[in-house]
Order: sequence, then C-alpha cells, then structure tokens
Amino acid sequence: MQLLGASSAYDLKPRDQTGNTTLFGEYRIDNKNQFLRYSQLSLLTPHAFMPLAKLGLSIVSGFRLDAVEGAETIQKEMNEWAHKIQLRNKAQNIARCAVRDGTAVAYLPVNKKTGIETIHIQPMQYTTLLPEGITPGQKVRELLKGDVEKAVLMESEAGKNKHTEMDRDEFALIRLFHEGYFTKDILGRETYGLYGVSLLEPLTRTLKNHTDLTEGFSSNMRRYGAGRLHVNLPLVETLRAEGKYEKAKELLEDSIAALQKMSPNQDFVTGGAQVSTIAGTHAPDVKEMKESYQTDILIGLLQSPISMGNTKGSTYASGYLAKEDCYIILESIQELVRETIQSESIDRQLAFFGQEPGVVHIEVDKLDVPYVDYNTLTDARLNDDITQGEYRQSLGFPEDKPADE
Repeated sequence: MQLLGASSAYDLKPRDQTGNTTLFGEYRIDNKNQFLRYSQLSLLTPHAFMPLAKLGLSIVSGFRLDAVEGAETIQKEMNEWAHKIQLRNKAQNIARCAVRDGTAVAYLPVNKKTGIETIHIQPMQYTTLLPEGITPGQKVRELLKGDVEKAVLMESEAGKNKHTEMDRDEFALIRLFHEGYFTKDILGRETYGLYGVSLLEPLTRTLKNHTDLTEGFSSNMRRYGAGRLHVNLPLVETLRAEGKYEKAKELLEDSIAALQKMSPNQDFVTGGAQVSTIAGTHAPDVKEMKESYQTDILIGLLQSPISMGNTKGSTYASGYLAKEDCYIILESIQELVRETIQSESIDRQLAFFGQEPGVVHIEVDKLDVPYVDYNTLTDARLNDDITQGEYRQSLGFPEDKPADE
C-alpha cells in the first residue's frame, strides 16, 4: 500500500505554475484544492460550462416518481413530499455536481415525525470524507482507504477551526469511478477509493491549452493587429556610417523604450522612422487548433460537436453514432445517480410512512432513444407497429385526442 500511496504523490507541474495557482490564459486557477479547481474550470469557458450543465440535466431528464400497483395513495403522499423539498431540482444539481467534482455529498436533515425535510448539497472544496478509525484533524501518514464513515465540513489540521461532522446515515454520497482512484483530499492526505473522478480532471491540460491559445491570439491582435511591427530608423544607419556608434546606440535604445510605452493600436507619430507590418505567414491555423481543443473538451464531457450545435458537415445519423460510446458511460452515471437517490432519500422517506423500500421508485427517461422522423412514425402506425397513443406522444401531443368542441 505504501508503494500505491507513493504513486499518487507524483504531480505533473505546469511550466507557469506560481505558488498555489496555475495560469490558464489570463486567469489564475487554484492547483492546491482540486475541488476549487474544478469549480473554476467549469466557469472558465462556455465549452466547459454548457456541456456540464447539459450533462447534469440529461442524466435526470424526465425525473418522476412511480409506484407499484395499488400504491396510488402513498405515491400521492410521496409526490407532495418531493414537491415540498424540490426533489427534482435537487436531483439535477446533485447530478451536475457529481460529474463536475466526481463526488457529491448531500446532507439530509431529518424530522423524527415527518422524515427528510430538505436536501443540502455540500461544497466539496470544504468537505472531506473519512473512513473508520480516523478523527477530524488527525494527522496521518498512511493511505486513507476503506468505507466512508463520516463527512466533515470545514475540517482543519489539529482541529484549529470549528467543523461539522455528518455520520454516514445523515448524507447521500455519489462518487464516479471511485474504486481504485488515488487522490489527495483538501488537507493533502493521500486517499484511495474515497473520492470519485471528476470529468474535468483529464481535461485540465486541454482547457489550459485552449485558454492559453485564446488569450495569446487575443493579446497578439490587441498589440499588433494584423501582424508584428517592423520599425526602421534610417538615421541609425547614417550615424553608424559616420562612426557615431554611441549616438546610434542611444537613439535605438530610446526608440525601443518609447515603443514599449505605446498602447495597443496607438498611432505612430515619428520623424524619419519607417513602420511596416510583418505578416505571420508561418503561424499555425489558430481557428483549426481552437476547434480541435473544443472538440476534445466536448468528447471529454461526453458530448459530440453536433449535439452542442456544431452541425457543419454532419448529419443526424453521424452525430447519433458518435455518441453511442458516450451512452455507455452516461447510462452508468444515470443509473448510479438514480439508485443513490432512491436508496438514500426515497426509501428512507418511505420508512417514515411505514412502507417497504421500492414501493415508490424513481423513473427517468432513457438516454439512447433515437430520433424517429415523421414518415417513419406514420409508417409504423399504418402497419400497427405502434398504437395511436404512442404515435401521438411521439409527435409531442397528449396520448388521448381532446374531444371536439
């Protein structure tokens, strides 16, 4: 285990890391607290924020409560409870935080008479997970591993700050691919299998390249416009020809200093200087590189370019096929979120109503249902492959046709 723990201590340090931050374009991103870093990265560019938001919403798309036959009364009570605590909205945010941070902790305050009163999603940048035998603030050298026994909010070394402890039955815990995953917690302790993997973790380098490219090109355009500047001073050559090297050097240095003080796109007013632009004919295709990084980001967040609006040169069929591999992971995450909310909130609330687990259960829409065009739907209806109600629902209408007035 010591060897395994040591393997996670090898951190790749970017070239422009300063202290606890790393430069992403013009922004400094925290590199000490990984959960703070994920939060910052998710807001760094719309190419990260929008797929994450879409991913969280799609995982719990069609979120609803269903019940076994004969349990209509308890289903009604559970729906009223779900509406009261805004369960659907909480589920969407839990899913979004889970894919962003890899780990989501949701505190479930309970009233002894009425059950779960609300759901509070905890900020992971201030939250730690502790296995059995570890107390808050305890300094440990060994690898932290095992089943999670408690979650701690605002934990600090040697208990310097006031913290809040939550026992395992007081919170819901969602982790993505946590088994076999090494990472450090926010106090720098080595952990194994305690925290999940954020979808942003393997995209850190790509996001940095994307923001560096954007900022670098923008800075270049602000400074030089169409290209770099060449400032020729004929007087310097004249002074050199006359042997007045010190004068030539002084003039050249003064001109360089004056040039450095100029604002971007400021006009030149000179006496005898010749200014021309140097086109960057050998520069790489910035647009192509930028689109390549954006595609990598979308794929890393389980999206395809066509699903995010980039339909140039693509068909619906190609976009659907491009996402087939993503559906394998998406469905796994969807089932994990559904099962966790079911077992750690729905079933607990059912117990307060004196009901068995699963009497009322969560239903969500399938993620891999392909789009069927109007002609195909109509042919299926004419061949009695689908019912009239299914036909109407597929077209976006109510199952039953309203009576004519």
